[in-house]
Amino acid sequence: MPRSEEETAAMVKAAAKEIKAAPSLAVKKAMKLADFSPDSCNKASLQMRVRRLVPTKKERLGKVPPPKAVSTGSPASDVSSITHSDTSSSGPTNPAPKPRRQRRTAENVAKDNVEAKRMKIYTSEAHKRCTSLYAEEKAKPNGMSADQVRACVLKEYEAKCVPSAKTIKRYVDDGKAGISPKKKGRPSTNIQESTFLILCNAYESFVRINQINGTTTPREILAAKIKAVIGKTEICSFKLLDRIIKETALDFLASKSESVEQRRILWTSYNNLKMWFNSWCEAIEVLGFAERDEKGELFIPLEQLARILNIDETCLSMDGSSGARGGRPQVFFYDPRLPQVGRGVNKSGTTNTFITGSTAVGEAIPPHFQFQTKAQPDNMRIRTDMLQYFPKVMGKFGCAERREWQPSIGMNLKGGMDDDEFFKYLKVNIIPLYPDALDVKGKRVMIKIDSGPGRLNMDMIVYCRSLGFYLFPSVPNATSVSQETDRNYGPFKTAFRKNLSIVVEARIAQNLSTSIPPYMIGLIVFGRNKDPLSGVYVESCAYEAGFSVEQCLKAWGAVGAAPPTRACLNDKKVRREVGDADDDMNKFMLEIQQMNDHAVNHLNSLGYKGELLEATIKKVKQSQPLTVPQSKERMLALAEANSHGARFLVTGGHSITGDDALLAAEVPRWKSEIKELEDDKLKRQKLAETEAKGKEVLASGKSPEQLKVAQLDAILDMHHIEKKNRGKMSDKLKSVKEVWGKTPPAFSRWTDEEESQLKEKREMKITMKDTAFARYQDAEKHRVRASLWNMSEEDRCEVLREIARIESSKKLDDDGGGKPKSVDEPTKSVEMKHKHVFRVAQSALYWMSGVYYGCIVGREKINARRGQ
Repeated sequence: MPRSEEETAAMVKAAAKEIKAAPSLAVKKAMKLADFSPDSCNKASLQMRVRRLVPTKKERLGKVPPPKAVSTGSPASDVSSITHSDTSSSGPTNPAPKPRRQRRTAENVAKDNVEAKRMKIYTSEAHKRCTSLYAEEKAKPNGMSADQVRACVLKEYEAKCVPSAKTIKRYVDDGKAGISPKKKGRPSTNIQESTFLILCNAYESFVRINQINGTTTPREILAAKIKAVIGKTEICSFKLLDRIIKETALDFLASKSESVEQRRILWTSYNNLKMWFNSWCEAIEVLGFAERDEKGELFIPLEQLARILNIDETCLSMDGSSGARGGRPQVFFYDPRLPQVGRGVNKSGTTNTFITGSTAVGEAIPPHFQFQTKAQPDNMRIRTDMLQYFPKVMGKFGCAERREWQPSIGMNLKGGMDDDEFFKYLKVNIIPLYPDALDVKGKRVMIKIDSGPGRLNMDMIVYCRSLGFYLFPSVPNATSVSQETDRNYGPFKTAFRKNLSIVVEARIAQNLSTSIPPYMIGLIVFGRNKDPLSGVYVESCAYEAGFSVEQCLKAWGAVGAAPPTRACLNDKKVRREVGDADDDMNKFMLEIQQMNDHAVNHLNSLGYKGELLEATIKKVKQSQPLTVPQSKERMLALAEANSHGARFLVTGGHSITGDDALLAAEVPRWKSEIKELEDDKLKRQKLAETEAKGKEVLASGKSPEQLKVAQLDAILDMHHIEKKNRGKMSDKLKSVKEVWGKTPPAFSRWTDEEESQLKEKREMKITMKDTAFARYQDAEKHRVRASLWNMSEEDRCEVLREIARIESSKKLDDDGGGKPKSVDEPTKSVEMKHKHVFRVAQSALYWMSGVYYGCIVGREKINARRGQ
C-alpha cells in the first residue's frame, strides 16, 4: 500500500537519524532500518532525500585536522608550554606537487580495457581451478586441504590472482565450485546478469555489422541507443555503455575513423575484386602472358613478368602547409611562458602531375612530369637548367640489355592528363621501352591502368593494339588496393615532403625566399644535388625511396596480379558481403548475423526495445558480369556504358584494347548509319506516295480549273514545290498550270536491296573487319606498299626476310612445332640472297604488293633472272 508524503518524510528523517548515530552506516542500510521496503531502498530519489539531511561521509567520519599543539601549565608561568607532535596530521605544511591528471585517448582506454579483461579472465581461470581442485580433493578420504590446494595452484598461476584458502573453502561449501568469482561491491545496474550478457551480444553484433557494411556509429549514438533499448530506467547511458565496452573489450579496439569517399567504400568490395581477378587471369592466359603448370595452376614466366607493368599518376605540390608526410610527427620542446609562433613552411598553389610505375619484376618506369602553363602550344618553353636535376633511370624492359632512360616533361593548361596527353605519354614514354613489341604471343605488353581521364581514347586504343600493347583497367575507385603504383606513392611522398622540408628550412634559416619554382621539382624528387639559393645539399632520393626494386616487388606482391596470387583480396580495406565467397570470413559473418538476430529477439521478448540494435549484413548483388564475352549483348551494353564503372559491371573487368571494346566502339557509328538509312527510306517512300497521289489526280481527266485545293496540292507535291511558296488557291492554280503536262522530277525509289542492307544493319552483326582497328590496319598496309617503292634493295631484302620468318613460324605452328630454318645463310651475292628469300616468302609477299616480283626489283630484273 503506498504511503503518504508525511509518512515518507518521517521515514526519511528516521534514516538520517540512524546515519548520524552511526556515521559509517551506508544510506541503503539506514533506509532499511527505517522500515523502507527493498524497492524503495534502491530508488535513487529517496536515497538523495536522505543524503540531503546528513553531512557528507568525510564530514561524518570526522576527517578534520585536530589542533597542532596542546599547552599544559598556567598562562602566567615563565616556563614554556609542552608541545606534542601531531602524529595524526593531514600532511606536511609543504606537500609535494601532485601530478596533473592527463586525459587518456580512446585508443589508450581501449588498450587498457583489453589488458584488464585479459587479467580478469586469467584471475577467473585461477579461481575456478582452485575451487574445482578443492572440490575433487574434498571428496577423497585423504584429500588436500584448502591451503594445500592453493599452494598447488600457485605453481600454475601468479599469487596475486589466486584466491585465499578461506575463499576457496567458502565457494566450495556454497556449492560454487568451478564458477567464476562473484564481482565485488554492489551491482552497478538493476539489470539481471543474463540480460546484460544478451545486451552485450546485441552490442557486439551491431558494431561488427556496421563495420562490415562500411558505416560507423559514434560513442554518443551507441550510448543513446542502449539507453533507449533499456527503456525508462534510472541508468546513466554512458555508465552502462562503459560497462558493456569493458565486458567486450577483447574483441574491439577504439580509434578515430578515417574519412573515405563513399564511392570508394562501395567499389572496393571483395566481389568486385574477385570478378576483376577472374577477368585478369583469363586475359593473361589467352594473350600468352601466363601458362598452366602440371597441377593446372596459373603462373607467369619470368620473361613475361617483365612485359607486365602498372602506371599511375599523382599530384605533386610544393605546398608545405598541407599534407602529411607519414611516420611519427617531429617533437619540438618549448617554454609555455613564451609565444608559440609555430614552424615556418612555404605556401604554393601550383600543382604538377607526376606519372610513373613499375614492371612486375621490379623495374621502375622512367617518370613523366606534367606542368601547368598558360602558353599556347607554339610558345611553350622549358628552362634548360632544370635538366640538371633530372638523372637518367636504368632499366631493361623489352631491350636486349639494361640501358639509361631519360625522364620526360609535358605541359598543358591544367597540368594534368587528358586524351591527348595520355596518348602522347604512351607514345613517347611507354612504347619505346619495348622495341620488340608485336601483337603475337610472347611479344605483347600488358599495361595495368586506373580509370583516369584519357583511357578511352579510341585512337590511342587502336594504336596500342596494333603494336601489341594491351591496356587493362583496374576496379574503378579501388586504386588504393588494386594499383601497385598507388602503394609505391606512400613512401615516395613521405621522402618527397622530407626533401621539401629540408630545402625550405635551410632557406628560412638564411632569410631567403621559401618559394620553390616548378623547374626545381627534380631536386625534390631525385635529390642528390644542391639548392642553388641556400646551398643545402639534398641527400635523399624520393624516387628511389618509393620505386626501388624492393618497394616495387613488395607492391606487386601485396596486390597479387602478377604473379596471380590475388593477395589484395585479404586487404583490410576490402569490404565484405554475405555470399561473396565460400570462406571462413563468410562463415564468421553468418555467425555475427545469427548472434544479432538472437540477441534482438531475446531483448524484445523481455520487453526491451531490442530492434534499436538490429542490423543486417549486406548481401552481394552481382556475383558475375552482366554479359558474356564476344556476345552481341556485351557489345551493345558496352556501347551504352558511359563510365568506367558501368563498363566494369558489364564485363567484370576487361581490356579496353580487346575485341569487345573495339566492337562496341562501332555501335554508335552503325546507329548513326541506320538512322540515316531510315530517314532516307522515309523520305523516298514519301516521294513515291506523293507521286502516286499526283498521278491519280492526272488520271481523273479534270482540267486544272476543275481541281480542288487538295488535288492542287497533290500535283504540287508531285513536282516538289515547297508549301511556303504556294500561296492562296489562285496562286496554287497558277503554279499547277505552269507544271501541267510536265514530267515530275525523278528520284531514286527504295529498293529491296537497300531494305536488305538496312535490315542487316539493324541486326548489328558487327565483326572485327568493321572496326576502327581494321581500318587502321588497312591504312598501315597501304603505307607499307607505298614505302616499298622508296626502299633500297637491302631494305626490301630485310622486309622479305622478316616475312619469311613470320611464314616459317606460322608453318611451324600449323605443323605442331619444330625449329625454323634460318633464312640468313651466308651467300656470295645479294642477288643469290634475294633468290633464296623470294622462294621462302613468295606466298607471304602477295598480300603486300599484289604483283609479287614487280614491287621488289621490277619486272625486267625478274625476267632476266628467270632467263638465267
